[in-house]
Amino acid sequence: IERHSGIYLDIINTYASRDSSFIDRAELIIENSTRERSLLHVYNLINERKGHMLFCARTPPGRWGIKLADLSSRLNSLPVTEIALPDDKVLAAVLLKLFSDRQLKVERDVINFAISRMERSFKAAEDLASIVDKKALVMRRPVTIPLLKDLNFISPPSLATAGLIFESKISLILSIILSDWSG
Repeated sequence: IERHSGIYLDIINTYASRDSSFIDRAELIIENSTRERSLLHVYNLINERKGHMLFCARTPPGRWGIKLADLSSRLNSLPVTEIALPDDKVLAAVLLKLFSDRQLKVERDVINFAISRMERSFKAAEDLASIVDKKALVMRRPVTIPLLKDLNFISPPSLATAGLIFESKISLILSIILSDWSG
């Protein structure tokens, strides 16, 4: 392998001895031709070993702007799975668990009120449970809808907020099980 830069050989050497790899924020790797060549070689090395790769990215490979044709065709032929935002049922279960962990009894109508007004994320659920726990303890009040209304944390979602939430999630996982394609 011709040395194009330090990063090129560093990437190859790092992955050359592995049979499986996980690459997070994969779309950021595709910033220059050296990184593209490195990723192609890593892909080929792992494929030769009948290994596994898992890519996480915010967009599918077709939108990464890959210039190296071989890499582009390999990545674009892979299955893509979207991880959606949690739905009401999942958020309700998470909030019930978080409140239960804090030994807070919260009625179903309070949970429904919260999930209809909060950001659709696990982080927001954790933050809400923490804030509500502290507020209820300080005020010596049960967790109720009026208590939630007193918090600035919860507000009716706007279209702008919904758009930001959608854009901020990790929306795609690219799963590569190379042995399945080496057939």
